[in-house]
Amino acid sequence: TSINGAITVTSLDTGTSINGAITVTSLDTGKVIDFECLCKYCFTCRNKSNDCKDCQKIMKDTVVEWKVKMQFECFSVLFPRGTFAMQNILGMVTPKFFKKISESKVYEEELVVEKLEIIGHVQKRMGTKLRNLRNKLKSTKLTDGKKISGCDRLTDAQILLIQKYYGLAIRNTSKSVDEMSKSIWAIYFHKLSTDAKPQHGLCPMGSDSWCGFNKSLVSGEKYIHKHSLPEPVLLATKKVFRELADKKLLSKCIHGQSQNPNESFNNCVWKRIPKNTFVGINTLKIGVMDAVLCFNDGFYSRTEVLKNLGITPGKKHLRCIKKIDMLRIKEAEFMFQEARKEARTLKRQIKRVSELSETSKQD
Repeated sequence: TSINGAITVTSLDTGTSINGAITVTSLDTGKVIDFECLCKYCFTCRNKSNDCKDCQKIMKDTVVEWKVKMQFECFSVLFPRGTFAMQNILGMVTPKFFKKISESKVYEEELVVEKLEIIGHVQKRMGTKLRNLRNKLKSTKLTDGKKISGCDRLTDAQILLIQKYYGLAIRNTSKSVDEMSKSIWAIYFHKLSTDAKPQHGLCPMGSDSWCGFNKSLVSGEKYIHKHSLPEPVLLATKKVFRELADKKLLSKCIHGQSQNPNESFNNCVWKRIPKNTFVGINTLKIGVMDAVLCFNDGFYSRTEVLKNLGITPGKKHLRCIKKIDMLRIKEAEFMFQEARKEARTLKRQIKRVSELSETSKQD
């Protein structure tokens, strides 16, 4: 089975957090299938006495160590030997966890546990690598006698555009590694194309193509290459494209999934347990349990808890719970609209350009 793992820390400073939770989400359903809560603090003994009978301090290690132990404990309980096997993991799980899984030989030699890549994180690598390359070559003149950055060359806007197209290339062709690789190289040659030498052989054909040149072949209109980059600039970036079009890397993105379910669940937890308020292990468990309940099956599932406690929910309670679930669905449908997606994308791009301009001014 394929799962999505994430760590939630209940502190604004993840480096000093003394309690937290790890969640395991199914990639197929998007629902939380298991969680584990751990704490390094006890209200009773206050970390001064070893005679506390019901000590809540479960972990005594550093933050990094208890994260690894928390992940391993949760996955070992959920996927014991002899049950259905954990084959793929997507999420922000630590490399030390995979080392521990390998050393423990959970499934012996029957199955190799593989970490999948988050598409959004892989997409950001394109921008990071291009910016690092530009900083590395900022004082070097290319074969045309000019620097890599500047007007009509590798600017912040061009990097963000290439990064965006790279992410779209992976998402739109996530069913085939070969198609992903082809779409990524299509970006490279599309940027390399000029009016004198068009190179759009890898770009999609048809009237609905994102490639303006191939679209013009259908419509019969004249196309002018306005957004091309000089050949020396693209030759300098070819190594980056080669690294990020590697089929081994792309094979880890073929799932087409993201970290959104985990981020959404984390938000549910933080609404119940704010990061700026410290809580003990019992409060943490109650908050995470309620978040799992509402995240998986809606607020109406709370009525089952009340029934198991011997409490019969009233009509007003049921009406209110149903209304909350309906509002939640309507809000999700509204945020899923294409116009809202484009607005969020534009907002992120504007924010990113603003941050980059501020950084360049400081430098």
